[in-house]
Amino acid sequence: MKQLSIFDIFKIGIGPSSSHTLNPWKAALSFRDSLTKISFDRIKISLFGSLSKTGKGHKTDSAVQLGLSGLIPETTNSVEIKRILEQIKITENLFINRSKITFSHQKTLFFAIHCIKLIPI
Repeated sequence: MKQLSIFDIFKIGIGPSSSHTLNPWKAALSFRDSLTKISFDRIKISLFGSLSKTGKGHKTDSAVQLGLSGLIPETTNSVEIKRILEQIKITENLFINRSKITFSHQKTLFFAIHCIKLIPI
């Protein structure tokens, strides 16, 4: 049997749930890193399934903004998180790969709670 490390059990990140905060943060960071050769001036984010139903309570929206900002969960100062999120809210801007894009929480990030899930037959 493989021995587990404390790092296998506990993950560094914000929020009450690694699946709804840490993983979306890392997904947003990965998405951001994939945009290096693409020119754009805005993005639209839709969260589905359990991320849309419990995302606000689990801070999924905050995690996505931090990932898109290029912050790394393991090295981000938790004291600075509130200030960074407040700055995004006030300026309605986000910097991705040296490009400034408009990011309005109400117009950019959507919790798709009422989407119908289609299951292929």
